[in-house]
Amino acid sequence: MLLLLAAASGACKRPEEPKGSLLSQVEAGLSARDAKLTSYHLVGSTREGAQEQAFEFFYRAPNRMRGVLLGARAFSYDGKSLFELVPGEKKLVVYENKLPPQKSAQYLTAVFTPFAPEGFRAPLLATKGMSAERLPDARGPEAVRMRQESGSGEDHLASALTLRWPALDFLSRTLTMSKAVEIRMDQERCEEALKLCVPTQVTSLTDGQPTAVTTLSKVELNVPLPADDFTLAPPEGYAVEHHELVESGSVAP
Repeated sequence: MLLLLAAASGACKRPEEPKGSLLSQVEAGLSARDAKLTSYHLVGSTREGAQEQAFEFFYRAPNRMRGVLLGARAFSYDGKSLFELVPGEKKLVVYENKLPPQKSAQYLTAVFTPFAPEGFRAPLLATKGMSAERLPDARGPEAVRMRQESGSGEDHLASALTLRWPALDFLSRTLTMSKAVEIRMDQERCEEALKLCVPTQVTSLTDGQPTAVTTLSKVELNVPLPADDFTLAPPEGYAVEHHELVESGSVAP
């Protein structure tokens, strides 16, 4: 089978890449890809069973984000403070961010994950214990897969991130512990000018069974978004609360 594949492509077997070289290429490629997306505006919804939640998301580099759960609440980050607007309680909560950079990135990723499907934000890659390999993929036609494992027995944890090579478009992410959780790209939109593709529909699965589907009805890339739009002011009649995000005992929204 390998000989047939080599003959069909008209190429000999690719020399094995030095250990660490491919990961370095992925990291550099993701930084370059991230630099192409200076801003974007997304409108979509996530369906879980009979429930569906509409949302809107705005991103402007560097590190400005605003997500709105329509009819519920909104979060915004202006590079210094995280804002939480709670219409049901008529209050605006302002969290001054004093977290170190890596923990700040992890925290903000957790807050804004419901608004930005995989494939838009740059993935947070582990610095240790990660391996990478290139492999054929029908959606590729070639992909790169990063793997990481830790623990043993009941504590064994395995994760994998698969990206199209060399554009590094998102294809899937899996996390296996007691159950296998997968996030899979089902539909995408490709931008020839940017030489990249972004998902327009992703499906979450647990042990192979779909649990949630996120569909984007609008995707606008590199659109003008004023920086001031990410600093929220309280609407009339809203109370304002002030807190801090700190490394020990971070205050969560």
